[in-house]
Amino acid sequence: LLGLAVLTRHLLLPFLPIVFIALATEGREARWRRLAWVAVPIVVLAGTALWLDWRDDGRLRSTSNAGFNLWIGLNDTARRDLEAPIVYEEYLAYLESAETASERDRLLRQRTRDLLAERGVIATLGQQLGKQYFRLFDHGSFFTEQLPGGRVHDPRRGYAAQPRVLVVGLRLWNAVLYGLILVAAVWGIATAPIRRSRWLQVTLAFVAYNLVLFLALHVKSRYRLQILPFLVLFGAPVVTQLWGRIRGARASRPLGTWRAALAAVASVVVLFLAFGAPWLD
Repeated sequence: LLGLAVLTRHLLLPFLPIVFIALATEGREARWRRLAWVAVPIVVLAGTALWLDWRDDGRLRSTSNAGFNLWIGLNDTARRDLEAPIVYEEYLAYLESAETASERDRLLRQRTRDLLAERGVIATLGQQLGKQYFRLFDHGSFFTEQLPGGRVHDPRRGYAAQPRVLVVGLRLWNAVLYGLILVAAVWGIATAPIRRSRWLQVTLAFVAYNLVLFLALHVKSRYRLQILPFLVLFGAPVVTQLWGRIRGARASRPLGTWRAALAAVASVVVLFLAFGAPWLD
């Protein structure tokens, strides 16, 4: 899962050595064979993807680089994806800024430095915190926003008008299921034996790596695709424990007061990020 998640975006490739190191150092028995089974396909696929994006000027295609994503991320204004989009206009301006990709990137880097100098680092950080994670964790999806009443609904190219009960049911199911995943993941992280499990540590580091990236870069709600499986991974034991309690099984070891309090606060935070943007706007 980590390997497939890394392959979804070039910007995740720097995390790949962490996966390989964990494979190579966990236990002695057949560790190199495990490393080969995972590393070789990933390296081949990642290398092929990078090679296909290589151009005559000897660099990756500029439209997929971090510089353009950073510029868009700093200039996005909406707290929700698909609202006030700026990518298309900025991309046209980027293409018209110079003849070559290298010169366009140089000018874009200078514009980014000027923007940071004008706003200030602290003010920029505050602006990013006020929108980026709302965009990333928003409960809306490209599917639900194509339904009647959605932000990109177009009956000529998408879903035509349907019975209201169906539309409401789909939206409600999406919101409830997603909210449960987020809350279960938070409590799962609080209860998971992370100190005793190398792979839980690697997984949590991968989620943190994504959160750091998306504090600055352009964010769409679909960009949480690579971390969603791991939210489910952490949340699954919580669901299992709750089901066991319903069936009368012996309760698991309770959380300490501070950890339970932190988990409760974190649950409120993630739910607010998922559902609170309309209230702020």
